Amino acid sequence: MADNMNVLMHNMTAMFTNRQLGITNTNRAKSTEKLSSGYKINRAADDAAGLTISEKLRSQVRGLNQGAKNIQDGISFCQVADGAMAEVNDMLQRITELSIKAANGTNTDEDRKAIDSEVQELLQEIDRIGDSTEFNERKVFPSNSTGIYKIDNPTANSKFFSLFEDDDISKTGYMSERLDHDLIVNLNKAGKGTNYNDWEGNDYVGVHIDFGALFSGDKVKELSGTSFFVNCCTYCCPDKISFADTNGVTRNGDEVTIGLKKQDGTYYSSAQDFLKSIVGGYGQVLQDAHVEYAYNNSTLYIYDIDNAMWSEDSKKSAYFCDVPDDFQKKLTNKESADTLYIHMGPVQSDGMEIKLHELSANMLGLSGKNCLSIENSKNMIESSKKANDIINEKRSLFGAYQNRLEHSYAINTNTAENTDVAESRIRDTDMAEEMVRFTKEGILQQAGQSMLAQANQNRQGLLSLLQ
Repeated sequence: MADNMNVLMHNMTAMFTNRQLGITNTNRAKSTEKLSSGYKINRAADDAAGLTISEKLRSQVRGLNQGAKNIQDGISFCQVADGAMAEVNDMLQRITELSIKAANGTNTDEDRKAIDSEVQELLQEIDRIGDSTEFNERKVFPSNSTGIYKIDNPTANSKFFSLFEDDDISKTGYMSERLDHDLIVNLNKAGKGTNYNDWEGNDYVGVHIDFGALFSGDKVKELSGTSFFVNCCTYCCPDKISFADTNGVTRNGDEVTIGLKKQDGTYYSSAQDFLKSIVGGYGQVLQDAHVEYAYNNSTLYIYDIDNAMWSEDSKKSAYFCDVPDDFQKKLTNKESADTLYIHMGPVQSDGMEIKLHELSANMLGLSGKNCLSIENSKNMIESSKKANDIINEKRSLFGAYQNRLEHSYAINTNTAENTDVAESRIRDTDMAEEMVRFTKEGILQQAGQSMLAQANQNRQGLLSLLQ
């Protein structure tokens, strides 16, 4: 750049020096900002693309870190559940020990009464633990959980069940039993099943009713006006089975009405003929999207076809019930949280569910049991062992949950660390490099200020021309 030293109005040297000094001051200010904040991207203008990537990585890291905290809460929840069930394990062992003691013939009735008093206290404590164990005011063992609606097993209170000889409701099978796959296939091959769907190798869950107990006792007429309910795997479509002094079988929604009479108006005298008329003659009426009917000799089978792959818990959740109002009440008031959801990361779907189970003497099959007689004590021995198996299964499940959560925590923290490193490379200030730049800009600033003064001094020579 050439500059005419004799020109007064335009000092080009000073203008150039001033412009460069302004650039140096701006650069030094940015360098100061980066050194003081620790970030080399303090505004979008610093690095627009880098800011976008950095913010996404930062969001991921924060999500992973919060997810890790959630996972730790989940681990603590599992530990609380395991600790409670471990105590129940100990109590069940004690109940088994007491049952064995009470089963010995050397004990008197008073001895067994004393032994049973401890057993009953332990059963009450199991109920208390199940009801009161909480984590952050959240019940660890909620009732009516995992879709299991706890309805009392069929009793002789309803007219249908009271018809069985000596109130022997063992003539009816609960849906907690598993129907053998081959049995259903054979029934179908014999033409006694309805629209059978063959899932080879799977068992089905169902109920049975031995009508032979009613026909042999000539109680068929008394069936008129009675009914019972069947619940299938979806928990929301129970069939109401009713009997009437009519002939044929009709379906109206979830209600099935079975006539007790033949076409000629007389009552059936054979259970097999009666069941053949139900299944063989009107199978299409009975069959719906979830439940099918079959028979074998004097026994009617009602089984679920909606889902062959039932979990062990689900197999315990379908049943006959004779308290429909109670069923509907528990269905609509079912707790909103059958599962405990643990959200583990920054993605919407990044989570897992922990199935929650009821913990009570009733769930363990010990409700109403005692050791007041040798026979009862012997039964209690077996029942307590089965209860122990149930608790062991639940503890194993919570142990598996905890192991999974611990692995999830490890991967979360590892991923967050590595992502943090990547974000740091984009956003953080390299202090050594920036300090070199800051020093350079400082030197340039001092030099610019000196050169600006020198450029202004050069114009002083024009005063000699005016003398």
